[in-house]
Amino acid sequence: MRLDPQEFIPNGDRVVVRVRQALRSKGGVTLEQEVAHVFTVRDDRIVHMTGYGDVEEALRIVGAGIP
Repeated sequence: MRLDPQEFIPNGDRVVVRVRQALRSKGGVTLEQEVAHVFTVRDDRIVHMTGYGDVEEALRIVGAGIP
C-alpha cells in the first residue's frame, strides 16, 4: 500500500487531505484511486480521522467550498 498526500484543505478544526492511494495484491494486481482523509485537530493533536472513498463527499461534509 502506498499513500501519497496531494492536497491539504483546512476548514476550522478539520483538514481534508486528498490522497492518491495505490494498492498491490500479492498476485501483482494494482489498484490506484483518489480518496480523502478528514482529520479533526484540537490543541495541535489529531483527535479523529475518517476516510472517504469520494473526495467531493468529504469536502461537502466539512463544508470546504463544495456546494
